[in-house]
Amino acid sequence: MRGFTLIEVLVVVVLIGILASVVALSFTGANLDQELRGEAERAALRMELARSNALQRNREWGLLVDEDGYRFLELDPYQAAWVEQSERPLAPVRMPENIHLKLETEGFELPVVDSADETGDADEEQDEPNLLIFSSGEVTPFELAFEPEWEGQTLRISSDGLSRVRLVKDETDEI
Repeated sequence: MRGFTLIEVLVVVVLIGILASVVALSFTGANLDQELRGEAERAALRMELARSNALQRNREWGLLVDEDGYRFLELDPYQAAWVEQSERPLAPVRMPENIHLKLETEGFELPVVDSADETGDADEEQDEPNLLIFSSGEVTPFELAFEPEWEGQTLRISSDGLSRVRLVKDETDEI
């Protein structure tokens, strides 16, 4: 009789299970890094779109970064108030819970705005942006870091105020 013993079959099944779990875990890490990169790229593209809208409409725009994500605001010159953009693609963006934002401008880290005060009402200062996008196309020089909770590399989008918003892995690598 030719065939396999029960022990041989069990060893093969265990090896296949181990290999499958290793492959599944490696894809999970890649998915998280891909999600991080996607969020950073979308933020850079949205910043450029807001800059384009500021130029076309001849109005000042702003970016407000809070603990949950970020949103774009437009200055209404008639009411002298910042109006949140609710239409896609510039609608408010809520970041995944495992990605945190850190905003710096000219070497100073700006505090992250709380999304609500103790009573649950929106904070009055929340309506003022952290970054300005001027109708001339200039932007407040900034660096917005997307920091993962897992052991991944922090991605940053930045602009010197005049050039396009770019995505970088660290201080030297432009993506």
